[in-house]
Amino acid sequence: VLEGMETESCVGGGIFMSNSNLSAVRTDLRQNVADEQGGGILADGAVDLTCVGIVGNEAAQGGGGIWARDGTLYLDHVVIAGNDAQTANGGGIGVDAAVGVTLVDGILFGNVAGSGGGVFADASSTVSPSYTDAWGNGPSDYDGMTDPVGTNGNVSVDPSFLDTTGLDHARWDLHLQATSALIDGGDPGATDPAGPPSATGI
Repeated sequence: VLEGMETESCVGGGIFMSNSNLSAVRTDLRQNVADEQGGGILADGAVDLTCVGIVGNEAAQGGGGIWARDGTLYLDHVVIAGNDAQTANGGGIGVDAAVGVTLVDGILFGNVAGSGGGVFADASSTVSPSYTDAWGNGPSDYDGMTDPVGTNGNVSVDPSFLDTTGLDHARWDLHLQATSALIDGGDPGATDPAGPPSATGI
């Protein structure tokens, strides 16, 4: 768990990477702060995240959860929730420059920004979600790209987490309730990643 970090260098509150590769499994980034981009992660390179929670991070100038400015971003079973980009772009994910983003079996929930509460995509980038739920992001779930809901298994439904009350988003209980519409709603050709659940219940 990377939690409560505040960057002195303005970018990448939890993780800052430049011209490098990052692979993470069963990891949580919570309540990190960046003065500029990338409250949770500022990525410049190849990023591969599996079963990761990115929750309650903040960035003043874009990418409350993640800011990707070059390279590729592959997200599998990732929950991006309660992140804040203030009046800038990309509360959950902000994508700049020629970035290719693949988002599989993900949840974008309760992220806020000036535009693209869930995802903000630069025109030169490609964002390809599948079997992903975007719900309650403000002012919109997606900006700078075609809304993918209704295609490739993408939905916009209340995920029915156990507890999303309180202002401390990093303390939300993001396990799904037994009645959640997302249970067994992922990619039918995929298998659940092995190992114990992360702290966010992914």
